[in-house]
Amino acid sequence: MRRRRVLQGTGVVLLALTVWVLVLVGVEVARQPTPLPSLTSASGGATPTPQPEAACAALVTEVLATDRLILEEGQTVQLAAIEVPAPGQPFAEQGKQAARALALGQSVCVEGDAQAAYVSLADGQLLQTLLIAGGYARVAEDAPESDVLATLRDAETQARAANLGLWGTANGAALPTLPPTSEPVACEPSLVPGETIGPEEAAASLGRTVSVVFFPAQATTRNGAVTLQAGTSAENFGVVIPAGLASTVEDPGARYVSRCLLVAGRVERGADGGPRITLRSFDELQVLR
Repeated sequence: MRRRRVLQGTGVVLLALTVWVLVLVGVEVARQPTPLPSLTSASGGATPTPQPEAACAALVTEVLATDRLILEEGQTVQLAAIEVPAPGQPFAEQGKQAARALALGQSVCVEGDAQAAYVSLADGQLLQTLLIAGGYARVAEDAPESDVLATLRDAETQARAANLGLWGTANGAALPTLPPTSEPVACEPSLVPGETIGPEEAAASLGRTVSVVFFPAQATTRNGAVTLQAGTSAENFGVVIPAGLASTVEDPGARYVSRCLLVAGRVERGADGGPRITLRSFDELQVLR
């Protein structure tokens, strides 16, 4: 009888130890980070796979370049399947700003690993497709075969046919475009690192070369020149696109009104009395949102 009690007591202790070990293992597994879903299919191809809901909650906190994003967890993600201009080359900065306008502060879906990821926005559009369609990027020559590669190539074909961005002709590149925004409150100097001012401060900067972030409310045309104004009054800050420059793009007024813009140049008093910056080239004007 005594031996049976000893054995029963030993069994209870062993059972308790086993349960405790299983609990510890479960906690440790729960602590492990969830890897990004793989794009590699069973056949070896790089085919994007459906994402679980949790994979679509990656918040973009910074954009380092057209093809490089930083997520909330601090992870740097490189966009797969595209090539972009190196820093300092034409459209490198514009591409970065386009990526910022599209993805910064957004929750995105990420497929693949950090060195080659496909990033989808909340509306389901692939970031790579939008950048290529705007002329900010091209399909990489070594892009892996995938379900989306045909879509990327179609976007590149259309951008090339329209002479957008990287595909601009010698007569003047057509500027890449993004969907207009209806949120002027989001257009402020803090969008751009460094010393920038708002349109209200331009009047106090006459004679100085400055960078201004503003949201044009209207565009007026006179003798072929187009003026983008931050408000309807002549005293509001404006950007003058000379007739010769305005003629190189189709309807520049419609292209830029209701867009968040960054312009760099010397502030002078316009013929109507308001502070104005007159463009010498479209390189001095960037679309932020």
